[in-house]
Amino acid sequence: APDLRKGLLVEVSRGVGNEPQLCLTDRKDGKRNWIVVNQYGRSSSVVPSQVNYVLPGDNYTQADIAATDEQAVSQMDPEMLELAWSSMGAENRESVQVPELAMTIFGAEDLVACYSTHCMLRKDTVFFKSANGRYKRRSQEEVANLKRQLDSAHDKAADVLHVSEILRRVLSEGEVGSETSKGFWEQADELVV
Repeated sequence: APDLRKGLLVEVSRGVGNEPQLCLTDRKDGKRNWIVVNQYGRSSSVVPSQVNYVLPGDNYTQADIAATDEQAVSQMDPEMLELAWSSMGAENRESVQVPELAMTIFGAEDLVACYSTHCMLRKDTVFFKSANGRYKRRSQEEVANLKRQLDSAHDKAADVLHVSEILRRVLSEGEVGSETSKGFWEQADELVV
């Protein structure tokens, strides 16, 4: 469980399907829970297991929440993770913590660099995997395989979008052309199935 105290910026999960939210720790709520405040001033009780990440530093105020989130988002560049992944391979480093990776990517371990790095890692499904507060570098084989899977899923989604656009056009305009031939529909069936 993270070591929490008043005035920390923490990223909190609110359950499946909800985007994690940056909050400020305000006060204890019972024996283990904490009251956190979001950027809009709404407070809620969280259990320590809902805290995904404790940002470096302390004595923050509610005004720091939006500014930190905004700056971190503006610095996010997922391509930088690939460069960091390559750099780690050249250095034979297998795993890192967020501040170390922030130093590799941004040349800094400050609040914004760490939160931006954490957010990129949270969304990353290719280069790193989380393991007990550290991020393990995936092998070249794993990365190549995951990239192929993502490319395949992207291509399939583009094909489905193309078919749905043609269907929309046919239904709304009654347009029939070469795209609506029997061969097209057989290809469309393969895409959707």
